Amino acid sequence: MIRKRLRASFNKRPKLKEKYTHRRLLIVDMSHTFHVGWHIHSHLTHRGKSTAGIYGFFVMLLSKINLTQATHVLVCKDRKPYLRSKAFPEYKSNRGDTSKEYLDLRKKQNSNMVVCEKMLDSMGVQTLALPGYEADDLITAFVQLYSKKFLEVFVLSGDTDLYQIFYLAENVSFLRRSVVYTRKDFDSEFDLQSLGDWLLVNAFTGGHNNLNKVPGVGVITAKKIIRDEDKLEKYLVEYKKLIDLNVKLMKLPYDGKKTLFKVKKSGKIGSVLNPMYSFHKFKLIRKYGVTLTQSMSEALRKLEVGQKVT
Repeated sequence: MIRKRLRASFNKRPKLKEKYTHRRLLIVDMSHTFHVGWHIHSHLTHRGKSTAGIYGFFVMLLSKINLTQATHVLVCKDRKPYLRSKAFPEYKSNRGDTSKEYLDLRKKQNSNMVVCEKMLDSMGVQTLALPGYEADDLITAFVQLYSKKFLEVFVLSGDTDLYQIFYLAENVSFLRRSVVYTRKDFDSEFDLQSLGDWLLVNAFTGGHNNLNKVPGVGVITAKKIIRDEDKLEKYLVEYKKLIDLNVKLMKLPYDGKKTLFKVKKSGKIGSVLNPMYSFHKFKLIRKYGVTLTQSMSEALRKLEVGQKVT
């Protein structure tokens, strides 16, 4: 059975070591944060050019540093073409629009994204991207590898597939607007006993990425099916191909140990998590119409300048 195979592959949750009790890590899904920031501030321009994504991204980043009291920041990025597209060529193919308005919007967003990436590099904020992988894969792999080196790990992303992390580490929370969403909140909302159950709920319903779903099954129905062994077995047989494919596409990180190895090989944790070391460079962003408030400045100063995680 799928659920038994999944349970057999689970990793043990890492235990926190006392010497890391002051460290707090903020992991940012760059695409999600950028697009949320863009839509909130879509009207903003500077010298005739749209700066909504630049302003929106950095305001969100700094506000979350303030909220979480993060000492270290890591930004994860998607990098196409996705490996998942080999298993499922239609993966995310429905996320397109050929209208002139949409293409103009994408052009503005892409130019804003380039500036954000340059600014992150200028400030010394570390970014992680690997060919073929999405930010979700990198975030999950990083948590599995290094969560035990922090008192708390906060994830800024709107992808509910990432809730798989709750079953992999005890010190992880998600940021939903200005609210910290914990494992306790997750259990209260979904009441599922294992990662296997959570993956099956998503496999039945198509999950966050709108994959093909089992006809007529939503989250509530999926939970009822999972709690009824006979009914679950019936669905697993009838929709085996669809469920197997969805679980394969949704399980994080994609490619499992291969992804963990690649993330670890991408750089020592000390270099990957080296926090902002040149605060003054952030002033460069003023030319894009973004100014620092006092709280933003304080958020930056609280980061462990020049410190490395070992």
